[in-house]
Amino acid sequence: MQLIRLLALFIDSNKRTATEMALVFLYLNGYRSTIEEVDLVEIIVEFVIGNISEERLAFIFEENCVELT
Repeated sequence: MQLIRLLALFIDSNKRTATEMALVFLYLNGYRSTIEEVDLVEIIVEFVIGNISEERLAFIFEENCVELT
């Protein structure tokens, strides 16, 4: 949920920056995304404009992240 709150800060800002922040957040917590960056940017844009709910965004990250080894 902290990730979702972080992404909400970028509603009127750079979506690529929000995407990078999400990836850093995951990394700092021991995970990495398996989503291609171009697809991740689109997902973030869809979240910011309201087409993806917080719950759906959390599910997307949950299903598409792996632990760092």
